Amino acid sequence: MRSVEEIAAIVRENSNSIFRIQCMLGCPCNCTYCAIKFAIGDLESRTPSEILAEVQNGLDGGYTNIMLEGDSLGSYGLDIETNLGELLDGVADLICDYNVQLSVPDVSPRYLDKCVNQIIKLANMNKIFNFYIPIQSGSQPILDAMKRGYNIDDATTLIKQIKAACPDLKCGTSLIVGFPGETEEDFHRTLDVCKDIKFDYIYCHSYSDRSGTEASTLPNKISGEDILRRARLLKEELKPITHLLTIAEDTAGNRTCQG
Repeated sequence: MRSVEEIAAIVRENSNSIFRIQCMLGCPCNCTYCAIKFAIGDLESRTPSEILAEVQNGLDGGYTNIMLEGDSLGSYGLDIETNLGELLDGVADLICDYNVQLSVPDVSPRYLDKCVNQIIKLANMNKIFNFYIPIQSGSQPILDAMKRGYNIDDATTLIKQIKAACPDLKCGTSLIVGFPGETEEDFHRTLDVCKDIKFDYIYCHSYSDRSGTEASTLPNKISGEDILRRARLLKEELKPITHLLTIAEDTAGNRTCQG
């Protein structure tokens, strides 16, 4: 299996070594901090047959890395009476005899139950090298304020199930530190969840208001100083158990919409 550093390099790379497949556009969610939704619109999925034909094109072209992409990949297919798990079943059948691995980024915990069995299957086939699940917070009150649409305890159970079944699979996440109303208790709950799951890599984003979003109108904003202190503490606490941890400390200009 690839190291976390190798995975990060592959995800950043834009060359002929990766066959990228756009599975869907848009997002059905309404996270209160997200301004990107204003631009990308609602969910619009491609048909499984179109995507599987592209996968076959990549295999025929000799690619060894296939990346499934989408603005909110976990929600794939919900507008056309299918889901990501069913798509991954078809992909697994196609790639089983090829020397190829998948990257499956940006699966919100909200939709994890639709593909957990397929992720485990692909990992046990050694056909997946990266799985990214943006939890954003470990505090249920903060997740509710974000309108993320899932229970953190249920999400933690599913992620730990994947990691237990596939110890070599590299699982990553992203966090938002300093969301309006986040207390010290909320922040430490996020730390505890990350320590419990033991993500292989984490991208941490400092919250900043986005014009027109519901979150920008919420009270109890966290000061920039407290946000940076929490981000640095998170790095200090999680670095021993996380191979790659990126902290975005500038509160003014980070992209805080994922999954």
